[in-house]
Amino acid sequence: MELLVVMGIIALLAVVSLPAIRGISKSNAMAAANRQLLDDIALARQYALNTRSEVYMMFAPPLDVFWPSEQNNLLTLWSTTNQQLVLRIQATAYALLSIHAVGDQPGQQSYRYLTSWRSLPEGVFIPPSKFTNTVNGVAPFLFSATVPFPAVGPPFKVRAFYVKFSPEGGLAYAQDSIIPLAQGSVLLARNPATGDLAWAPADILERPPNNSIVNSNHIRIDWLTGRARIERAEIP
Repeated sequence: MELLVVMGIIALLAVVSLPAIRGISKSNAMAAANRQLLDDIALARQYALNTRSEVYMMFAPPLDVFWPSEQNNLLTLWSTTNQQLVLRIQATAYALLSIHAVGDQPGQQSYRYLTSWRSLPEGVFIPPSKFTNTVNGVAPFLFSATVPFPAVGPPFKVRAFYVKFSPEGGLAYAQDSIIPLAQGSVLLARNPATGDLAWAPADILERPPNNSIVNSNHIRIDWLTGRARIERAEIP
């Protein structure tokens, strides 16, 4: 009898503590994402200072952000490997790219990726709105079709979304840049026959809904110095 009582107490404690454990896990994932981004923003800034060149911090958008013509270019101009990369990194990854290399002649452009695509911790992503429109005062990423995405390759025919650092280490435009982070899930579509990722937008859900706005977690990059800090605005 005593054993049954003890087992019942253990089961009750497990049920009561499970939500708290899940909350701690989510909090840890966001803290890890914050630290990762702060470190890599500092790295981008240092690259710009060391090489005296512009450095782009590129962000991977959800597939449905691209216009149909851009999706067609991705399908016709890029290899299967790079197409799978575009699908795999939707709203969850970033990479650093330089516009010049040491020793380049003045005015010469030599695009090269300084890092591979780096994924945020599981359960953390960049809200899709950051690629399309202003939400709650957060402006969308800058974009250009003259910057190579997702790798250096054929003529650039799709938009690339980025934050750009100047050779002086600040941002290349007189405005702070805000990178919002959200918690939830990014579910990638797969081809049931092959198991490969299917050419379809990811199903992106914030959990709880709108947490990127209600309990916002932002990385703000000061345009003058290029240094970043965390901003949180929890609304009860």
